[in-house]
Amino acid sequence: MNALPPAADATRWVRRQRAEGAPAVRLFCLPYGGGGASLFNGWRNHLPPGTEVCAIQLPGRQDRIGEPAIDDLDAMVTQLEAAVAPLAGAPYALFGHSMGALLAFALAHRLRARGGPGPLHLFVSAFRAPHLPARLGPLGGLDDDAFLAELGRLGRISGMLEAAPDLTALLIPALRADVRLCEAWACPEGLPPLPLPITCFGGRDDDFVPPEDMAAWRRHTTGRFRHHTVPGDHFFIHDFAAHLAPLLAGDLGASLRAPSHWALRS
Repeated sequence: MNALPPAADATRWVRRQRAEGAPAVRLFCLPYGGGGASLFNGWRNHLPPGTEVCAIQLPGRQDRIGEPAIDDLDAMVTQLEAAVAPLAGAPYALFGHSMGALLAFALAHRLRARGGPGPLHLFVSAFRAPHLPARLGPLGGLDDDAFLAELGRLGRISGMLEAAPDLTALLIPALRADVRLCEAWACPEGLPPLPLPITCFGGRDDDFVPPEDMAAWRRHTTGRFRHHTVPGDHFFIHDFAAHLAPLLAGDLGASLRAPSHWALRS
């Protein structure tokens, strides 16, 4: 087993919605660019008993807004690995939306490379398959107004900023860091597929991540693959209870009912 990176302060990185008793499974949830752990508030109430939701709080937002945001994927994943690994003693799965899907994918590869138990399932939402080019043009060099205008085309971000204009200056550094992280990363040539199920979710009205870009995730698994299209635009995740929860719960339950699937990872 490869050595772990130095331990992160897990209480800063992981916000746990605990299951009653010992968890049957932990679901680590990674937010979209600029988003925080509060995105996942209440998720445990819509998932099967025994599910512990572990929402990831990235630096540079919400109650970590005073910390510098991380704009390098490898550096981010090193910190995430250190925060998640101590909680990986029970079966666990990863979920990520938009930028969070890229982080979850990279983290799944890192955790498996470490040699310990890997995730039993990867859920990716509203992000193209990693080997595909981005459909949005480069944003990193734009001035603030143009940068926010381009992000606003995704839908919900512009409304969030209009609702809290005084916070815009505080949010821009994290948004820029997240965009740089996504733009700078390239899928390594010859990256092997993950030997675990992947479920992907796409919004029916998401103009920036069309169904074919989500279906292409099939390349990245040797296990089961499911592709769900749900109502909504790029930010359909905010309707979690109505559309995502039943699908996620069903696929997660299927992985939990295959006991050898996780045990063979040790």
